[in-house]
Amino acid sequence: MTSHTAPKADALPGCATPRAAVSLGNAALDGKTAGAVRGNTRQDEARTGNGTPGESPNPEATPGPRFTTRAELEAWAEGQGMNLILDWIGGNCPVQAEGMLDGNAFYFRARGDSWEFHVAPTQAGIFGDAELLYIERDYGDGPFDAGWMPETEALGFIAKAAALARVTLAHVHLGEG
Repeated sequence: MTSHTAPKADALPGCATPRAAVSLGNAALDGKTAGAVRGNTRQDEARTGNGTPGESPNPEATPGPRFTTRAELEAWAEGQGMNLILDWIGGNCPVQAEGMLDGNAFYFRARGDSWEFHVAPTQAGIFGDAELLYIERDYGDGPFDAGWMPETEALGFIAKAAALARVTLAHVHLGEG
C-alpha cells in the first residue's frame, strides 16, 4: 500500500486554503492578482453584491439548495446519487456538523468570515495527513457572520460542498487530479 497526499481543492476555481494564500504571498491577499488567484482573494464585491450594476453575486458565496431539516438534505443527496448522512449539526461561533459522504467522514465548520468543509476516510483523519479534501469559502459582510450562520444555510453549504467534493474526489481516484 502506497501512501500519498491527495491534492487539496484549492486547485479548483473558487476554492481557497490558507496554505495556498500563504504561498501566493501578499499579492493574493491584496487582490492585485485577483484574476490569477480567484478563490484565494477575499472577493468582497462578489460576497456583498456591491460590484458593477447588473453583475450577479458570486455563486460561490451563496448556499446551495435550501433545506429545513437533515432529512431533506439526505433525501436531496440520495436523489443526486450521493450517500450523505448528517450525524449532527448545531452551535454558534462556530456552527459545526459531522457526517459521512460516500463512505468518507466529513466535517463542516462556519466561524469568523468563512466556512470550511473537510473530507477524510475517518473523523480522526480530518486535519491530518489522511485528509482527502479541504474547501473554504468566504461568508457574510462582517468578521463574525459565519459563526451566526442559520442552520438552514449551513445545510445548503454542506450540500454544495458535498457535490463539489464528490466530483473532486472522483477525479483524484481516476488519476485526473
